[in-house]
Amino acid sequence: MFAPWKPFAVLSLALVALSACGDEPPPAKISPVKKQVTKKPAPKAKKKTPVAKTSTVSTAERVEWIRKQYTRTQKNISADKWPKVKLDASKYDLQAAEGVQLELYCEGGTQPRKLVFGFYGEMGRVEAEVFIKKMTPFFGLRTDIAYSSPGGDEASRTEHRFYYDGSQVVRVVGHDKKNNDNPTGKTAKLATELQANAEKVLSTPNICKS
Repeated sequence: MFAPWKPFAVLSLALVALSACGDEPPPAKISPVKKQVTKKPAPKAKKKTPVAKTSTVSTAERVEWIRKQYTRTQKNISADKWPKVKLDASKYDLQAAEGVQLELYCEGGTQPRKLVFGFYGEMGRVEAEVFIKKMTPFFGLRTDIAYSSPGGDEASRTEHRFYYDGSQVVRVVGHDKKNNDNPTGKTAKLATELQANAEKVLSTPNICKS
């Protein structure tokens, strides 16, 4: 025989079960573990190699200034305002086939303004002029003259004009009359050789008193 149905007992058991479920705390949320990222040290900045300062004046402006200084120098020399000094070329290590002549023009007897070189050889000669401001060459003129035979008549003449900005050759004008800015090669070598010869002479103390 089945036991009689006891609704009260069933209800009590349901309430106990429900109460037990409600007393349990909710499960704690587990946060995901973050991976620790090791930061790489920033690369050290490379030291920049200092760059030599160059003139901010354009080549055209520099050439214009040189032309004005050239005109002024030639005008004063033509008017015999600046005395000429003959120098002993043997005191300087100047390249020449056979002989060298050297003259200097000074403003006020103290400031070198123009050097004149004459390099002589059996088959020709080189005539060169260097114009100076504050003991620094700013313009050079070189004329190469070839002889038809040893010591003979002039067979050809080639002219180069050199424009300087400090130690830099900014322009060369050759026999073709074309502007060659920031030159390289043979013409640049001719310009630097003439500049170096002038600087050797100008390094002499009180050169205008020689």
